[in-house]
Amino acid sequence: VFTNTPFEGNPLAIVNGGPLGAVTDAQMQTIAREFNFSETVIYHTPFENGNVNIRIFTTTEELQLAGHPVIGSGFYFLSGLSSLEIPSRDFALLTRAGRVPAVKTEAGLIRVRIPQAYMSHPALDLPEVKHIQTNLKPEDYATDLLPVVSIVKGMNFFLLELTSEDALARMVPFPTPPKVPEGYLGEWYMGAPMHVSSFFVAQEGNGDESVTKVRTRMFFGKAQEDPATGSAACALSIYLAKRISKKLGKGAATWRFELLQGVEMGRLSEIHVAVGLNEQQDVEKVELMGSAVKVMEGHLQV
Repeated sequence: VFTNTPFEGNPLAIVNGGPLGAVTDAQMQTIAREFNFSETVIYHTPFENGNVNIRIFTTTEELQLAGHPVIGSGFYFLSGLSSLEIPSRDFALLTRAGRVPAVKTEAGLIRVRIPQAYMSHPALDLPEVKHIQTNLKPEDYATDLLPVVSIVKGMNFFLLELTSEDALARMVPFPTPPKVPEGYLGEWYMGAPMHVSSFFVAQEGNGDESVTKVRTRMFFGKAQEDPATGSAACALSIYLAKRISKKLGKGAATWRFELLQGVEMGRLSEIHVAVGLNEQQDVEKVELMGSAVKVMEGHLQV
């Protein structure tokens, strides 16, 4: 996902789970653990009114929402790979976070409208995060404090801004996930671990007229890195759209972002995000776009 080149981008397994109830939650979690990808999608048939029920699992838990699974699932169904009759209009994926409409553009990209309940939490001073990055110097950090944002409840990110692409390349995965103080996230916590989205703004856009280009890396779990993270890209894009809009004194506008991720892993991923802000700088829409390519298929027994 997020590539046209086999074995680049972010791998995704998509499993036909049959009718609702055919496989248990425990079996679905076991399937995801066996694939050992950052996420695995399990969908259910039959479809109803153009809607497909999907469940998204990491190796250890189910997620409310994740970007690369919905892009990959949209590609799978809208490219005719499922051998099932898919409506050409009003197609949507039903996730735990809500309905996700998906279309395939003339350029072959999958565009999905991401349900969001964006929240920017008070920034934190967490010196232990920086202490782990022994390859970085004080001048490599763009800010002293660490912003914390959520795209939906249970999907929470530290945003670690760096001053150069070279500094980004020198980062190493975190041996354990950084933590926030107890009670800090409130109802947004939902028992989910924190992720660290590190980024460098290579080119700052000015709204509808130009694109903001960003290089990113995303760290999670114990010493793990994700080659492409749509939900983190959306959260970061909202954060940057609000920040740049405030700096430029913009009113209502659509902010467009191109994010490159996975470079250091040899899995180049290209992620596109559009964020619509109204006059009050509230988020009106978030659209995520990307490509995908089929690599293999097969059967598994449960």
